[in-house]
Amino acid sequence: MAVMGEYSRAPTPHNESSAWPASASGIRFASSEWRTAAVPVISRFFGIVITMYHNEHGPPHFHLRHGGAYASVEILTGRWRGELPPNALRHVRVWMTAHRTELLDNWTRARARRPLSRIAPLE
Repeated sequence: MAVMGEYSRAPTPHNESSAWPASASGIRFASSEWRTAAVPVISRFFGIVITMYHNEHGPPHFHLRHGGAYASVEILTGRWRGELPPNALRHVRVWMTAHRTELLDNWTRARARRPLSRIAPLE
C-alpha cells in the first residue's frame, strides 16, 4: 500500500550554504531555528517514527525519530548514525531484519520518486 498523506517533518537548512549543527556523534541535525520539510512516514511503533526521503543518495537507508533523538540506519549493514536510546535501537534492528526486503523495495521506489509503501510496525 502506498503512503498516502502521512508525513513527518524532516530537518532541512534554509539555504544550501548553511552548515548543519552537529550532534556529539558527528551527524548533523537541524536546530530549532531551521525550517522543516515533509517526508513520508513508512512505519510507526513504540514511539519510533520511521521515514524515508525521496531525494536520498548514498547506501540504502532510512531515518527515524524517537522523542528528541534522531538517527539514520543503513538497510544492508544495520550501521547507524545519530543518537538513540539503546532499547529503541534494539526495536529498530528487530523490525529492520524482519522487513529488509520491503525497505529495499521502498528505497527503489524513493529513488524513482514513486509513492512509498507502508511497512507493518513491530508488535
